[in-house]
Amino acid sequence: MNVYEKLLKARLALKGIKKGGKNEYAKYDYYELGDFLPKVMEICSEVKIIPMVSFGDVATLTIVDLEKPDDKIVFESPMSAASLKGCHEVQNLGAVETYLRRYLYQTAFEIVESDILEQSVGNPAQKKDKFDDSELRDFEVRISASDLTDRQKQATLKMLPSYSRDALNALDEKLKKRGF
Repeated sequence: MNVYEKLLKARLALKGIKKGGKNEYAKYDYYELGDFLPKVMEICSEVKIIPMVSFGDVATLTIVDLEKPDDKIVFESPMSAASLKGCHEVQNLGAVETYLRRYLYQTAFEIVESDILEQSVGNPAQKKDKFDDSELRDFEVRISASDLTDRQKQATLKMLPSYSRDALNALDEKLKKRGF
């Protein structure tokens, strides 16, 4: 069996997991790492593959065939940043890495949940009315960074639909005043 067949077998064996995370503000449930990672590791052991996560310019999850270590499947995601209120840089880094790990595993093992972004797009009741100062600074840093890849720029721009038209107009004015 090759690494692709083993991953498919693992995906098919992964069932019956429940969402443990709850976003009370936006009213949706989501998967946390602890909801599926123990089961994923158990299944991976059975089919003889190992998922390994690493962070660099991009976040990667590499599935390695334990019987043929040269056989691998790599999943990638652009790196991001977090700016959580009341947290220092290391805590923000931890948040980014935790989110990216979760998304990489969900991608690799086809763990599906409803599209949270799609739920809020077009629903004015769920759109934010304004950018707070930390979000504005984060957005400025992201769009002014010349070394961002096209994928990272696209990921940054994907957050915009969650804001109201008034908030986006205000953002545009603030950025113009700051020379962007």
